Amino acid sequence: MSNTQAGMIFSVYQLGYIVSGVILSTLTDRMNTRFIFISAAFWSAAANLLFALYAHDFTSGMILRALTGIGMGGTYMPGLKLVAERFDPSTRGRAIGIYVGSLVLGASLSLAFTGWLTGIAGWRTAFICCSVSVCIGALISCFLFRGYRPLVRVRTEAGFSG
Repeated sequence: MSNTQAGMIFSVYQLGYIVSGVILSTLTDRMNTRFIFISAAFWSAAANLLFALYAHDFTSGMILRALTGIGMGGTYMPGLKLVAERFDPSTRGRAIGIYVGSLVLGASLSLAFTGWLTGIAGWRTAFICCSVSVCIGALISCFLFRGYRPLVRVRTEAGFSG
């Protein structure tokens, strides 16, 4: 695989992330945010696992990384909204800070971990381990947000209000 093809596989992940982030963020006014967030996390884990198991050429790599990006795009903004709605105003700022910090730390650590494990056991094993980690995070989210009730939104001429 050429460097250009590898860059394209990375880029299609980012494109999937951006497109689904925009679409799924707007759906949080119409659907249960917890459902969107947790479904997207499991989607991402499954697509990442499929990448580890079945990516064998440029085309399969592109498709499976795009699907992974689509899943991850459904976690950032919907997750931010979920945290903002879940915590009362007195603790909301700290909760959002912890969420964003954890997201950045998790992304950084996953790159470091994947690089380290790739050197020991190969990239496929590294991606499988990262997929398992995402599943664990999604399961923790199920527990953490189990009491979440979405805010009632009323459609007005100006849009949705809460």
